[in-house]
Amino acid sequence: MTTGLSDLRLSPAARLAFAAALLAACLAARPAAACTVFALSQGDTIVVGRNLDIDEPLPGAVLVNPRGVTKSLVPWRGYGPVAYEGEVPSWTSRLGSVTFTCWGRDFIESGMNERGLVVAEANLPAEFPPDDGRPGASCAQWMQYLLDTCATVDEALAHAGDLRVDGEDWHFMLTDSAGDCAVVEFIDGRAVAYRGNDLPHRAMTNSAHVSVTGQLPLDVRFGGEVDIGAGDDSYGRFVRVAALMRDIGLLDCDGTADCAFHILDSVATGETARSVVYDTSTRRVVWKTPGGREPKWLDLASVRLDDGSPTVMVAIETGMVGDATVALEQFSEDALRSLAGRHEDRR
Repeated sequence: MTTGLSDLRLSPAARLAFAAALLAACLAARPAAACTVFALSQGDTIVVGRNLDIDEPLPGAVLVNPRGVTKSLVPWRGYGPVAYEGEVPSWTSRLGSVTFTCWGRDFIESGMNERGLVVAEANLPAEFPPDDGRPGASCAQWMQYLLDTCATVDEALAHAGDLRVDGEDWHFMLTDSAGDCAVVEFIDGRAVAYRGNDLPHRAMTNSAHVSVTGQLPLDVRFGGEVDIGAGDDSYGRFVRVAALMRDIGLLDCDGTADCAFHILDSVATGETARSVVYDTSTRRVVWKTPGGREPKWLDLASVRLDDGSPTVMVAIETGMVGDATVALEQFSEDALRSLAGRHEDRR
């Protein structure tokens, strides 16, 4: 059985110091980050698109995480690890996944597991549950926990409270291969999930769900008199995504994933660090970066996810195009530190 970053053979103090070093290298710019996330369905095909727009380079890695990895929570508060004297929760991943990160293994910004559950985040002020004696969990590790243990949106929502989230100011979109979708926001100390009739537009930017959906009728694309969608702010991006998904049949694109990239391109701000599309039907993850807009991809069916397989990785900004399986290399702490250092050098 293999061991994850959060359960390395280090003292608790050293493990926290390592997590903090990764965080300092990568999270300093996150307050300026903008994200656009949406779930698009055409027939039996469900894809999730995500743009990360940020005002400076943010290198990272795509990780292939196998099953059977025993992990422990890194106690967290806000944007950093904290000391905790009690016993911390641990779990063993029952599902493999492919994830995007600049923090390190088990601390992710988005990902998809082998059952087609996708979890993605976007910046939004949050009010997390009060301290109940349990250690806090980073949102980034909480997302990995859901991918490790849950196959559907129903399961993820049922287990959302297994860890007490006390992390970054984010909200989340959960989507599964059956087409279920939920936006989760932490309001007044509890997780609020919008789904079904409460989620008429399966999109998420950097404003509260109730706020952005309430603005839609004011926009010219939805019968109003104001061109809210002309801007690149959170409201403008949300309006354009909602309109493009409504009019998806009018887009000139080759398949659902291509349509998703068309939408992502339409709401890119000019500072897009990466565009990612998760196909929950084929279990393919496709991404593009500013240095190379030709797509790169990984197929979960073509990577080793079985118990005992090594964790492998490829740089998000790899210069190759096409199937990135051939570029996968053994995960190492040094490689992640190198990526973080590259980020610091380019600031």
